[in-house]
Amino acid sequence: AGHTQRNNRNCCAPALRGHLHQCAFYVETHSDLSQLWSFRPRASATFRNTSAEPQRAAECESPFAFRPASGTLTGRGIVEVTVTFAPQSQGAFVQTFGIFQHGADEVVELQCRGIGVLPAGQAFDGVESLPLNRLRHPDELYCRESVVMFPRTFVSQVTSHHMCICNGTASDLTVVLPPIPAPFVIRHKRVDIPAGTYVRVPCKFQPTSRGVAQQKIVVRSDDGLHQCELVLVGEAIADRD
Repeated sequence: AGHTQRNNRNCCAPALRGHLHQCAFYVETHSDLSQLWSFRPRASATFRNTSAEPQRAAECESPFAFRPASGTLTGRGIVEVTVTFAPQSQGAFVQTFGIFQHGADEVVELQCRGIGVLPAGQAFDGVESLPLNRLRHPDELYCRESVVMFPRTFVSQVTSHHMCICNGTASDLTVVLPPIPAPFVIRHKRVDIPAGTYVRVPCKFQPTSRGVAQQKIVVRSDDGLHQCELVLVGEAIADRD
């Protein structure tokens, strides 16, 4: 009896969000007979933030694709298969596939793993929820940094940063972000923060004139029981500086 083998159970690859990463592995048979084979998911793809516990994983659309995804393997033959990893968000992805031999009961499993990362200097355009490895203020809502300092920015340009808001309580919270004046911009108005996690809320600095700008922000939970404060600071400079 023949059997199909692969040289690696895991395909691990970091890739920029919205970009592609490819790796390859080999499928071979020890049988003298030609065999039809194909890849099929053995389980749904799961996504989790890179530091999260496995039980926090959630099902998602598969970021993995195979080429070829099926074919005929000649007797004692070997075929190279390319795996493309195309993450659409930041975090860790895992999915198990089966290499099925048509007409045979044996299934060889292949587990694909990949990590989606952000390009250097790029701010995530949505709210990320991440686990708190250490509670700085148990039973409180707090800001990881009391001051968010933007890099020096040319007039009429835009720089991005983020605010880290931590939920050290034992309950899920919804926080309300107040409207703020220019030159600062925060798109999100209400943010859900699960218990024992923090969120990274993107914010922008869009100056129209030179000088230093700062803005105090008071973040409150919608039940009125918790609040925290931080200050946004940015300096705008002219091109000739």
